[in-house]
Amino acid sequence: MRKQGHTDTPHSATNIVAGHVMPDGYIYMKPLRVLQS
Repeated sequence: MRKQGHTDTPHSATNIVAGHVMPDGYIYMKPLRVLQS
């Protein structure tokens, strides 16, 4: 499994969603807005 809590906690939550595909930053920010929406 991937390291949890090693990086940012709020960032880790999104990493599991978009980070799985591409932890670029702009791509992981997109789903973050959809989830918050």
